[in-house]
Amino acid sequence: MDRLKDELLTGFDEDGETFEFNDPWRERPADLDKLVKSQNTRVREVVASIGRDKDFDVLVNDPERDVRLQVAEWGREKDVDVLVNDSDPCIWEEIARQGRPEHLDDQ
Repeated sequence: MDRLKDELLTGFDEDGETFEFNDPWRERPADLDKLVKSQNTRVREVVASIGRDKDFDVLVNDPERDVRLQVAEWGREKDVDVLVNDSDPCIWEEIARQGRPEHLDDQ
């Protein structure tokens, strides 16, 4: 598992924001199935950035804001319905940025 984690994280640039390595990982679903449960927040964040629905189903309730924010950025309706109740204003901002103010009326 450590080898997979290290391999996945090599795609980050200095500021930790580059996810240009997503496409090869789409062809490795068995590895992603393991990595979605990683103890490493950065790994889960990158897995979310790849955009598999089955990963969103797990990561929408992740304890780390950056992971949930990555899920929110994809804008999948059922995730937005969950994340609109998130305690973090950054999540709400992302939902509003997507033109979903109706989800934020109660916030």
